[in-house]
Amino acid sequence: MKAPSAAELLAIWERGASLLPAEHAKMLIEAVFPEKSAPELAELTIGQRDSFLFALRDILFGQEIVCLSVCPGCNKNVEMAFTSADLRAKAGSEQQKDNLLSLERSRYSVRFRLPNISDLMAISGCRDTNMARSMLLMRCLISASENGAEMALGQLPQDVMKELVDDMARADPLADIQFMLVCPFCGRKWQVVFDIVSILWSEIDAWAHRTLREVHTLALSYGWSESDILALSPSRRQIYLDMVGM
Repeated sequence: MKAPSAAELLAIWERGASLLPAEHAKMLIEAVFPEKSAPELAELTIGQRDSFLFALRDILFGQEIVCLSVCPGCNKNVEMAFTSADLRAKAGSEQQKDNLLSLERSRYSVRFRLPNISDLMAISGCRDTNMARSMLLMRCLISASENGAEMALGQLPQDVMKELVDDMARADPLADIQFMLVCPFCGRKWQVVFDIVSILWSEIDAWAHRTLREVHTLALSYGWSESDILALSPSRRQIYLDMVGM
């Protein structure tokens, strides 16, 4: 795994400005594994992808994570502070080694695989959440039978589909990190889904704007090029910024 340089990360941020979250994640994964082909990376499950994104965030911004959630009871912002290690522990056991799984329930037998990067890219343009979820499931279903007779995948009962989703979450725990929050103001409890892609991209966005302001300041003060400034380590760059009063 290779951490992108400041110049590489800025280029990723610039290219991703108008793209969707699934595309942000794909770009970051491709940047940290330049030796792997796009088809090879597209087969990473969501949990595998997010595990690498957690590792990338640790390198770029450290393990501590601070974010906000709005209480559904009183609409006040509630701050959450934890580490990436906390979230990995919350996710539980390690991922299933085999991405091909099966479900036996009553008279139904289903073979399926875990969702991967390619699947998320395929549904990324769908604005309807329920439709996107259905599209994702249909892409992951391999075969289904009732009492040994093959059946259309779309005819599986809802309770079987729900159990299938639960099995996917258990097999790929980092793909669906959820935890309970309690509002310190009104006592309301609610479930929060942690999305490493949106968190990491928002941090990269803030970092990019801050870095470009630093480049602007040093270029004006010393006449250096952007590439020269970005090649400086963060600590050396900060020393020069201190000298010019930023």
